[in-house]
Amino acid sequence: PDPVAAPDPVAAPDRGDSRQAAEPDTTALQHLIQDAALDEAGLAVTVQLLARQALDDGRGLLPVAELAVARAVEQGWTSVEMHARLLCAELDRTRGEIVAATRGTRAVIAWATEQGDHSLLAQGHRVMAWILRSIGDRHQALDNAVLSVIRLPAGSPFWIRATHLMTLGIELSINGSPDCDAHLAEAYELAVRA
Repeated sequence: PDPVAAPDPVAAPDRGDSRQAAEPDTTALQHLIQDAALDEAGLAVTVQLLARQALDDGRGLLPVAELAVARAVEQGWTSVEMHARLLCAELDRTRGEIVAATRGTRAVIAWATEQGDHSLLAQGHRVMAWILRSIGDRHQALDNAVLSVIRLPAGSPFWIRATHLMTLGIELSINGSPDCDAHLAEAYELAVRA
């Protein structure tokens, strides 16, 4: 008998495969974002929670992230808008929409640079590292991964720092650096604490 290859864990799920889990119901999140009582801080926290969820399973989150962008634009909450736009770019990347992901990420990086928002800038470089790796530009991917760690402010949440260190460790590994193990080990330690 021919051995059956294991599915690629990085590949997008096959929508025709009935064994794939159904997309989560995001109705409650959509209602929360549309609630007139939700203030800027509440929307910012919601976008951050969506970003954390997207690391684990981003299925079904793009319409919610787009709704968060629309709400932030409507209210004039530019910083929250840019965080939500970066989330949309990250979700586009995971769906294979590289052009949209690149365009969105570049816009966020430009805004964050102009505004001096180091946290968002660092997160933008992390997303750009993944985009560049997906198109085979491993050297630029490494440069962006390094920038994502360098520009990440001290005191960032453990889970954010862990994702940046993981990205850097992976890029170092792909580029043949022996330093990858230390970054991956630190990412693991932070992830366990998060």
